[in-house]
Amino acid sequence: MQLILLNEGPSTQLPLVLLHGWGHSSSIWRSWLEQAAPGRQVYGINLPGFGDEAQNAPQSLAHTLNALTALLPAACVLVGWSLGGMLACQLACSNKVKGLLSLAANPSFIARPHWPWAMAPEVFAQFQHNFAEDPAATVQRFSQLQTQGDANRKVRLAEIKSLAPALQPAAWAAALSWLAEVDNSALIPQLRQPQRHLFAEADSLVPATAASACPHSQVVPGGHLLPLGAQGAISQALHEIDHAITRKPRIARAFSQAAGHYDQHALLQQRLGAELIQQLTPAHQRILDIGCGTGFIARSLTHPAEVINLDLAWGMLKTLPQGSLKLQADAEHLPFASASFNAITANLALQWCDLPRVLSEAKRCLTPGGALVFNTLTEGTLSEIAQAWAEVDRFPHVNTFPSIEAILEQCRAAGFSQMQWQVARHRVVDDNLKSLLMSIKGIGAKNQQPGRFTGLTPRARLNAFNRAMQQHAWDGECWGVSYQVLTLYLQA
Repeated sequence: MQLILLNEGPSTQLPLVLLHGWGHSSSIWRSWLEQAAPGRQVYGINLPGFGDEAQNAPQSLAHTLNALTALLPAACVLVGWSLGGMLACQLACSNKVKGLLSLAANPSFIARPHWPWAMAPEVFAQFQHNFAEDPAATVQRFSQLQTQGDANRKVRLAEIKSLAPALQPAAWAAALSWLAEVDNSALIPQLRQPQRHLFAEADSLVPATAASACPHSQVVPGGHLLPLGAQGAISQALHEIDHAITRKPRIARAFSQAAGHYDQHALLQQRLGAELIQQLTPAHQRILDIGCGTGFIARSLTHPAEVINLDLAWGMLKTLPQGSLKLQADAEHLPFASASFNAITANLALQWCDLPRVLSEAKRCLTPGGALVFNTLTEGTLSEIAQAWAEVDRFPHVNTFPSIEAILEQCRAAGFSQMQWQVARHRVVDDNLKSLLMSIKGIGAKNQQPGRFTGLTPRARLNAFNRAMQQHAWDGECWGVSYQVLTLYLQA
C-alpha cells in the first residue's frame, strides 16, 4: 500500500485521505474530486489487492490497520466509504486523525444482538460462499446491489464497471472477512474528533435505519454509491468538520485563558445557572453539566447528586475543587454510553456549538424521561455593541446568534417528547464603559466571526466607537448591554 496524491495543495486546510470500499479502488473518488474545492491536498490509499500492484498473500485486519496508520500524514481528515469507512473509524483512534467522515459505512456490517440494523449473518455467509465458488459472478451481482436506489442506475453501473480494479480473489476474500470482523458500534461514541456519518436512504447493503443508533449521522438521498451521487452532501459534511477542527480550539483557548477571573465577571451566568437548577429535582441523581465552566451548577445544586463536569476548556476544569468529577470533551461528541444520565444541563454554553448535534447527543445520553435543561443566547444579544460598531466600520465585532424560531425548530426536530421554553431579556450594566466591555471579554466570550478584524484597532476607530456607544448603550445613569436568553426544558 502507498499514499497516492490525488489532488495537489497547498491549502490552509488539513489534507484529506480517502479510503474506498470493497470491490473498488481510489478511482471511485474521481468524479467527486472533479467537483471538490480546488487547492486542497487529497490522498488516496488502495487497500491490499485493490490497486495496480499484485497482492500475493492476504493480509490480516490488524496488519492492514497498522500499515494504514503508518501511511497517514501527521495530521489529516479521513474520508471512508463502505468498508473504507469502517476501517477509517478504526484508524480514528490514532492522533493523526483530526476529523472523520464515513459514507454508507455501517458501524457493524452484519447484525449482532446489540446491533440489529445490519445484514443478517447468514446472508453475508452465503455471499462469502458465492464469492469463493465464483468470484467474478459474485462481484457482478454485488455491482447490481450497489446501484439499487440510484436515479441513474444504468449509467452508474457502467461507471463503476469502468472504474473497477482487476479481481484478485485471495486478497478480496480476506477483505470480505473484515466486513464481518469489524464492529465500531461501541467505538464511534467514544471518538473525540469531529465526525460525520452519512447513510443513504435507498441503500440495499447498509440499512438507513442504522443512522438512528449511530451518533453524528445524517440520511441523504440515493443508494450505496455515495461517492458518485452525493457530492454535495459530502462537501457540506467536510465543511462542518473543517469548521469544528479550526473553531473549537480557539474557543477552548479563550475560555481557558479566562478561567482565573471568570467568576468575578460571570454574574449573568450565575443568575441564569440558578434558574436552571430550579428545574432539577431529587429524581435527577446523575447529571451531566455541559460547558460547566468553574462548576457553578455542581457546587450550587440543592440536592445530593452525582454531577459530571464537562468542558472543552481544560483551564476551566482545572479550577474545580479536588475530587470533582470532570472531563474535557466536546459537547457534540459526548463520550458516554446511551442512557447514562437522567438530567443534562448547559448554562450559556450551547451557543458555541452545533446545536442539532448536541441535541442528538444529549437525547442519546438521557434515560427515558430524562431532562435536558439549558439556556442559550439568541438574536439581539449585544445589539448595542453591534449597532455602535456598524457606524464605525464594516467588520463583524460581535458574535451572531440564531433567532428564537430557528432554535425552537431545531429542538422540535430533535424528537424530544416534551418541550417547555421561555424568553427573557437581561441587561448588564456598569458605570464605566471600559469595565463593561472588559466584563464581556473576561468570561472568554471573544469574537469568533470569520471576518473579524484581527489587528490593533486604531485610536480613531475606538474613539468613534465610544461616541456611538453613547447613543446606543448609555441611559443617562449607566452603560448597559442586553442579552436575549432562551431557556428550554426538553424531556426525552
